[in-house]
Amino acid sequence: MDLTVLHDDSHLLIVDKPPGLLSVPGRGPEKADCVVSRAASRFPGIREVHRLDQSTSGILMLAKTAEAHRRLSKDFADRRVTKVYLAIAAAMPRDTGLPGLRFETDPGRITLYQHLDTGNRPMQMAVPGPPGRKAVTEWTILERRDGRVVLELRPLTGRTHQLRLALAACGAPILGDRLYSPVEIRDMAGRLMLHASILSFTHPGTGESTEIVSAPVF
Repeated sequence: MDLTVLHDDSHLLIVDKPPGLLSVPGRGPEKADCVVSRAASRFPGIREVHRLDQSTSGILMLAKTAEAHRRLSKDFADRRVTKVYLAIAAAMPRDTGLPGLRFETDPGRITLYQHLDTGNRPMQMAVPGPPGRKAVTEWTILERRDGRVVLELRPLTGRTHQLRLALAACGAPILGDRLYSPVEIRDMAGRLMLHASILSFTHPGTGESTEIVSAPVF
């Protein structure tokens, strides 16, 4: 498969997705290569449970059975799965006064409403409120590096590009982000500095609490 395997049993396959690789196939033959197609070469019928942006690296879970897929999909929908990401941002998150943005500290939390930018797909944009979809992200400072900030991010909702948009909206774009960072921030890194580092869930086969950890390469 040419994928780093973090966990493999009769119910699940969990891999460490490299940046630049799609989670699922895109449109056209040039976008056929992805985590699911590679995994299916060894495990026919395997299905994704969730997705990571193409530019994001880290933990990605796939289900080997229909029952595992059903249970895990429901747990994700019901927010019973904990996801933790690490990111390097260009600055400290702050309240930028954006309409609809709610910025809190102690603990850090960013709440905003987002909507697809139909004129600039697949980008999302922050909007003042409904019909935009509510996106909530918790953040913690882990380290400061020469003006840059290493953050732990916990999305409490599962919106497209949620973490990238939230930090950009708070004046702390992620290094290497080619969608939401200005050019000078984008060019600070050769990749998006965002990594899915922890996934905690109830195992669909054993019912046990399970935690998978992946250390970022940045």
